[in-house]
Formats: sequence, C-alpha cells, structure tokens
Amino acid sequence: MSGYQSKKEAAQMKLDFVCPGCYHAQCPTPGECYNSAHRNEVLEEVAQKFDRMPFGDTAASFACFVRDMKS
Repeated sequence: MSGYQSKKEAAQMKLDFVCPGCYHAQCPTPGECYNSAHRNEVLEEVAQKFDRMPFGDTAASFACFVRDMKS
C-alpha cells in the first residue's frame, strides 16, 4: 500500500494534495504548472537582459523571440 496505513488514509492524503504550481486540488497535470511558471519567469529574465543590451533592433528582436517562447 506504498507506505500508507490504510486505504482510507491513502484516500485522505490524495484529497489533501494541492498542486504547487497553481494551488488547485484537482490539477490535471500536477507539478507541470509550477515548471511552466518557473520557465516563464526565467524566459522573462533572459528577455529583460536582452532589452538592456546596447545592440538596438537586434537585441529587441531577440527579446521578442524569447518572450514568444513563454507558454
């Protein structure tokens, strides 16, 4: 029973689960929303670095490309 004492306790543990990414108890993809949110944060950070580069339109194009990668 994978370490649980009873089926009832296992069922209760499943009900107590909340996805760390979207804080939703019935998340269809638990954990993936957190990874997606973290990925979007990192991509925005990279895009902001491109925005600060002194390469004009080229840097702006790269920043736009990176922002388009966000999900």
